[in-house]
Amino acid sequence: MKAVVVEIKDGQAALLLEDGCIVTRKNNDYAIGDVLEMKNDLKKKLVAIASAAATFLVMFGIGAWAYASPYSYVSVDVNPSIEYSVNRFNKVLDVKALNDDGEDILNELDLSKLKHDDIDEAVQMTLEKISEQGYLDSEDGIRAGLTIATANKNQEKAQEMAQRLENSSLQFIESNGDEVDVESIAVGFERVQEAKELGVTPGKLNLVEKLKSISEDPDGIDTEEWLEKPVKEIMKAFTDIKKSEGSKKAQEAQEKVQEKANNGAVNSQSRNNQPNKNENENDQSSELLEGIQEMEMNQEEVQNKNIEMNQNNQNAGGANSTGR
Repeated sequence: MKAVVVEIKDGQAALLLEDGCIVTRKNNDYAIGDVLEMKNDLKKKLVAIASAAATFLVMFGIGAWAYASPYSYVSVDVNPSIEYSVNRFNKVLDVKALNDDGEDILNELDLSKLKHDDIDEAVQMTLEKISEQGYLDSEDGIRAGLTIATANKNQEKAQEMAQRLENSSLQFIESNGDEVDVESIAVGFERVQEAKELGVTPGKLNLVEKLKSISEDPDGIDTEEWLEKPVKEIMKAFTDIKKSEGSKKAQEAQEKVQEKANNGAVNSQSRNNQPNKNENENDQSSELLEGIQEMEMNQEEVQNKNIEMNQNNQNAGGANSTGR
């Protein structure tokens, strides 16, 4: 039977056994988190030493209880749906399947290796088995989908864990040569409870609700029906809707560009016609100027004739005066 060291104090080590019992033994250079292999007869002797909660609490305080208490929840969903209970030291306390495919995966895993292991290692071990079973393979051009959800009272810690698990999962997927769409999300405990009541992971429930939120007909999406589908189908439906929206926006943008182009052509034509207008105005101005010049010439000619007539009259008057 395996046991994990959860507390060390005054030369004694507190051990958490697989069956949930907490016992003590002499510290032999252990470190918190060490996993020990114990014989059943030794376990019985240790239980006799300190198994009562009150005695244990007096000896070690609340540190070991903190180790043994769930602090975060992590779920992994491809179509196999698996949930982990994790303590504040990121050690897996419990793991369970939420559907038949998940049960098949856990049956292929050594749960004793998962429990009390780091959550990062536990998720990778799970993904390795999921990949071996072909759940991460693309099918009919549809990429596999993976959603990871984390929950913690501290939202910042939940987000950090979600991002870390997404990064490590992507590294594994890339090294394994798979093509998988991965999404991680941090949720609250209320969402965890809501998902439990539906028998699904919080990540899958969140995906379906996102799908409904962008659908033109949300009422046409049956939540329970979609929760039965693999993650990749939900992700594909979501992507198809987003692509459709993108196509509509692209079409609208193209129409706007064409409209601007048409307006530009009209304005260009107007500008091209502008010189003709100026030429007409110039022609009219020239004609007016010529008319003014001609009128001035006529006036000057009339004036010259008047002057000539006056001179003739004066000359004639002088001749008449001389004759008298």
